[in-house]
Amino acid sequence: MGHSLKLSRRGLLLASAALSAGMARTPTNGRLRLAVPWGLGQLDPHDPNDAAAAFFGGAIADPLFAKDVHGRVYPALAAELPQREGDHCVIRLRPGLRSSKGRAIDTADLLWSMQRATNSGARALIGPFGAASAKRDSVPSIRFPTSDLDALADALCSPLTALLPRAFGPHAPVGTGAFEARLSPGRLVLERNPWAARGAPFLERIEIQSTTDLGEALRSFEAAEVDVGWLGRGLHAPRRDTRLTDAGAVGWIVLHTAAGAGAWGAPGVAAQLLSSIPQAQLERFGLGVASRPTRRSSYGGPPCEMLVDGSASYLVELGKTLCGLLSSPGHELTLKTVNRETLIKRKRTKDFAFLLDVTRSLGNAPAQRQLSLLQEANPALARRPPKLPPNVSEAQLLERVTATLNLAVVGTLRVVVALAPNARGLEHWQLGDAWLARDAK
Repeated sequence: MGHSLKLSRRGLLLASAALSAGMARTPTNGRLRLAVPWGLGQLDPHDPNDAAAAFFGGAIADPLFAKDVHGRVYPALAAELPQREGDHCVIRLRPGLRSSKGRAIDTADLLWSMQRATNSGARALIGPFGAASAKRDSVPSIRFPTSDLDALADALCSPLTALLPRAFGPHAPVGTGAFEARLSPGRLVLERNPWAARGAPFLERIEIQSTTDLGEALRSFEAAEVDVGWLGRGLHAPRRDTRLTDAGAVGWIVLHTAAGAGAWGAPGVAAQLLSSIPQAQLERFGLGVASRPTRRSSYGGPPCEMLVDGSASYLVELGKTLCGLLSSPGHELTLKTVNRETLIKRKRTKDFAFLLDVTRSLGNAPAQRQLSLLQEANPALARRPPKLPPNVSEAQLLERVTATLNLAVVGTLRVVVALAPNARGLEHWQLGDAWLARDAK
């Protein structure tokens, strides 16, 4: 493990105060290591199906606004809350923002980023406010043709609307967050960004390695080769003096159906199939399972395939498990791994029977979660989402939404991790706030 320093009590108090105000962090030293059962071929905060971005996108890019512990919106990268000017809403950036390459962020970057987010994962969220346009101002500014300031600010808190500069590319990501990302085959390295918009992180470096299966990730943590264990404290036995934490949900694992499954690809069928699987059968995947078993049901159509991204070992293992649980003699489901590009193409053209994927959540509010699933199933459905009943629970929401979709939720994708004795500040999975304690056991 790399050298680390412990913050003094005064340093921690000052850092805490700064963080609560959305201001600068106080950097220390240290290197954090992870092994994850996910592909690391790209990192795109605007991509709704990018699992790496669901876990690590917040380390390289921040949205314009954020919410405090009470759910109140405050400016993060924006200079102020949205301002009304006539029948438009104006968004102004904080002055002096730079990308992780040191280049100034201007109006063209802000506009490009909002357009890119709208054309990608945040279409259902930002689209209703109309197209953004550039505005002449002393600081980078854009405007939306809407007067609903509060709703727009709330939408722009989503991680899928994060500010990205025009130099950004998913394979060479440039951002404004606490870290700068460096990608290589099966490996993501996050290094301290000296230009970080909200202050540099405590750690110098975070190293993330992709593993071939869940067992390898757990074994690495048990053997103290990494500092964060994915979904457990060890493969054979819990690593001593470690603790398991659930840092919350980042999206869902979803099962799509299409015409290749015949009648079994009809809306609502996938949800019925998944509802028959006992929760214990999926326990090792750390999922908040979407529904309780109702009655035993197996796939009854012709033998066919379930497509999955072969670079995501987590999804490959989960897919094999699902195929085994849902198959019956003469009605077998077989897992087929494909590369990400092929999966995206076949998903877009509906050229499959079953397809397993990740979809990220646009936000925590029930209406935003509903939009996420509708957009994933069919973007046209998200233009006029049905009204939800008040105080709808997560289980009711999922049941209500997926009953009429060619999509079902296998379970909630959660950040369930074990932490080494000296790994601190990761309980809410804010990587910029993580630090290493030197005097831990």
